[in-house]
Amino acid sequence: SQSEKEDDKRYYLEKEIDNYITSVYRKILYTEYELELYRKVESGEHLTREFLESTYEKLIKTYYGDGIIYDPEISLEWMRLGHQIRWTFYSYRYATGLLIAATVYAKIVSGELPQERYLEFLASGSKENSLDLLKILDIDFSKDDILENGFKVLEEDLTLVSEYVPTPLAEDKKEMRI
Repeated sequence: SQSEKEDDKRYYLEKEIDNYITSVYRKILYTEYELELYRKVESGEHLTREFLESTYEKLIKTYYGDGIIYDPEISLEWMRLGHQIRWTFYSYRYATGLLIAATVYAKIVSGELPQERYLEFLASGSKENSLDLLKILDIDFSKDDILENGFKVLEEDLTLVSEYVPTPLAEDKKEMRI
């Protein structure tokens, strides 16, 4: 039925937006947090609980802004990032991967990227350096604005989701909890 199709569209649109938030936005936040920790250690200082908590809370509030009702213990969320201790600076890979994928998607949809070249890229596996392989797709990571291209897809998704929101939220309902 038409109603089920609309529900499916909303569901997948929500999933895509959520994927951007978790795989791009949050991963960039985690990478910036990790960078702050390394800077502290490289300057000869020790990491203290207070520093870990205040740095994380500051970044969360910078990234999410004033329209959020923050959990009083949001500063403790850094504790669940233990994997960052084991694998240095790996979070950014999720963000860059999704943004590159969005750029490839946009090139395919616009007709700028022929199917043959995309298949050539897929068939190449890991024969060469990743940055060199992207050139098969006419993506030069050192020149192309991957962030801008990738976020265009998110912007389109947010425009689409606005079609499903019947009216703007009332002023007193704009807050989100985190």
